[in-house]
Amino acid sequence: MMTFFFLQIGLTLLGIILVVGYVNPYLMIPTFIIAVIFYKLRQFYLTTSRSVKRLEGISKLIEVEVDCFVIRYKKKKELNINDETPIIQTKIVSLNFLIV
Repeated sequence: MMTFFFLQIGLTLLGIILVVGYVNPYLMIPTFIIAVIFYKLRQFYLTTSRSVKRLEGISKLIEVEVDCFVIRYKKKKELNINDETPIIQTKIVSLNFLIV
């Protein structure tokens, strides 16, 4: 179904461009320029969205790591081992700065 809509819209757009080019060939110059601009914007958007998705994946991984440290810390706190508190806090802070 999506292929049908893609073909329908694509052929309609091609027909419009051909009719406009036939009636007034000078309008093909700005049409070509706008098509190039849209293509470049599409490339920029796709690379940016991929980078954002990658960053979200890394931040979720870091959140899991921080949660593991917190769980370990709470287990050790129940055993009254408070010697590693600064070390765990340092690890949590360093993992949070990995996001940036």
